[in-house]
Amino acid sequence: MRQPKILFVTQNPPYPLIAGSCQRTANLIDALSQLGPVSLFIIGSPARKPFLEGVGYRVAATSEPTAQSKSLVGRVLQRLLPGIGKNIWRTLAGVKVDFTPDPGLSETLTQLLKREHFDLVVGRYLIPSVQSGSLELGYPPVIVDVDDADSKSVAAKINSPASGLLMRNILRTRLAEVRRREKMLFEKTTKLWFSNPDDLALAPGMGADVIPNIPYEIPPREELEHSHPDSKTILWVGSFNHRVNMEGVELFLRKAWNDIRRVNPEVRFRIVGSHLPDAVRDKWSAISGVDVVGFAESLRQHYAEAAFSIVPLMDGAGTKIKVLESLGYLRTCVVTTHSIAGFEDLLRDRESVRTVAGLDELAGAISDLLNHPQTRHAMENNGRAIIEKHFSRDMIRNSVRQSVLSLLK
Repeated sequence: MRQPKILFVTQNPPYPLIAGSCQRTANLIDALSQLGPVSLFIIGSPARKPFLEGVGYRVAATSEPTAQSKSLVGRVLQRLLPGIGKNIWRTLAGVKVDFTPDPGLSETLTQLLKREHFDLVVGRYLIPSVQSGSLELGYPPVIVDVDDADSKSVAAKINSPASGLLMRNILRTRLAEVRRREKMLFEKTTKLWFSNPDDLALAPGMGADVIPNIPYEIPPREELEHSHPDSKTILWVGSFNHRVNMEGVELFLRKAWNDIRRVNPEVRFRIVGSHLPDAVRDKWSAISGVDVVGFAESLRQHYAEAAFSIVPLMDGAGTKIKVLESLGYLRTCVVTTHSIAGFEDLLRDRESVRTVAGLDELAGAISDLLNHPQTRHAMENNGRAIIEKHFSRDMIRNSVRQSVLSLLK
């Protein structure tokens, strides 16, 4: 079989590799590139094209959404409230605007397919895939990397303690419609990819496959050392342009940090992540025991100095790549049951990670790990071994290869 030409449609660029969403994009493009040449259709600013081509990607087209600019209300909101106007407009416009083709994006895709032949289109996330017009093509076949199922994201936000009463009520009115449209759009795809095995239940009989969510790269085992027995640093790593991360850390500091400090007065909480607003940085830096680093060029030093990491999230969908990243750096991780979703069969409590049901259980789990370094070291070994066996780059490449070839045959 000749090499297929593949078009990859994405709003999340594969570079720089700062956020987990970008790392998954890069991993999928890398895996698809083993099968044939991959070109990108970038949803976003045309300025991304020379930047991405400069690091080796081929960008076939770029385009920005136009639906808001074609709406009078959308234009007014953008002019009056440039920072939050888009979110307000989407709320007022309802679910439909998210799950229908965007005029500008779909026209760009149509013109691109007239100029170039592609054997396969792969869309990153459902909403960008729909808005690009990919699901209206009929040919070539379309794979959608759902990753974070929108219906599960909405349901999780409804249940999140960070959500206010008004937000919960708004989301409850939207959830049934999101589920209906999601199912309808799933049926328009040729194949679906999920990162969480539990999400296969959202698309029974639709030929969906699981492509795990893994860090783009982790250091070789021989370059890593166990956590220092005397370390009192717990580490957070995650980009703050993702709402779930911002709300999760804020909730952790507000609801759990004081209890943790009472039990362990020497403990330090180090926060590493890009896109942290200055006002939030100042607020968190003023909290006793909190060290705010912000963006870091390299994570090695921060993992090396940490006793373990923490992922105390109660919101979001898909799987949490930061859990695997920590284990890859030879650091165990304290996680909520929500944060471990999709990994439960492999990452077991007290073997490779420490799992808690809610924020009120964090103080005990953190105290236990801080005071028992030998227990940490055993968990570090187990966690790293699981990463090497089940979450390698070759495993992702093989999963993508089998999925695509089964479709193109």
